[in-house]
Amino acid sequence: SDGRLILPAARHLLINGEYDLPCTAVLFVSGDDGKTWELLPHQFALPALDSKSIGMQEPGVIEHKDGSIRVWARTMHGSQYESFSYDEMNSFTWPTPSIFTSPKSPMEIARNEKTGALYAIYNPYPQSQLSDKTPSKGRTPLVVRKSVDDGYSWSFPVIIEDTPDRGLCYPSVFFTKDHSMLCSYCRGGKEDGSCLARLGIMKISLEEI
Repeated sequence: SDGRLILPAARHLLINGEYDLPCTAVLFVSGDDGKTWELLPHQFALPALDSKSIGMQEPGVIEHKDGSIRVWARTMHGSQYESFSYDEMNSFTWPTPSIFTSPKSPMEIARNEKTGALYAIYNPYPQSQLSDKTPSKGRTPLVVRKSVDDGYSWSFPVIIEDTPDRGLCYPSVFFTKDHSMLCSYCRGGKEDGSCLARLGIMKISLEEI
């Protein structure tokens, strides 16, 4: 709302050519429409719950109507973790588990600018890491939830697709003029060799959510 652009990113260190885990989430901010970027000093990290923790990966960010900033990221601890800033990103709350239970899979939150409603698209079932060995990687089903009070409460999940042997992940949202949502996402299966190797697009009437 103040004209700045915010870019969330995951910071991975390389040590001897290998990723050093867990990673931290960071924010880049631009006040000149993307010509230059500043890395904010905040780093969103999780306690070292175990030696194989991935940390906070593939973060997202959205501004609420009251000016507060919500940052979320996937983890391997059963849910998306989130952090909030109430002072124009001068400080943030410590990351804590959100209501969005989830496997190690990214979530998207998008606002319909016409109605103001927020929509969260994600995989709701927290799976063990053994699911990494399955074609779906535990990323099924894919659901959407709606918030009409700017993220304070969310509707019951509505299934976008539920195909057990496919990985339904990395959603992207576009709102159409006919009061619908176009949701694109990866949906590869065993025959594709990877859950990331196929793309699907689903059109959903907003009246069904």
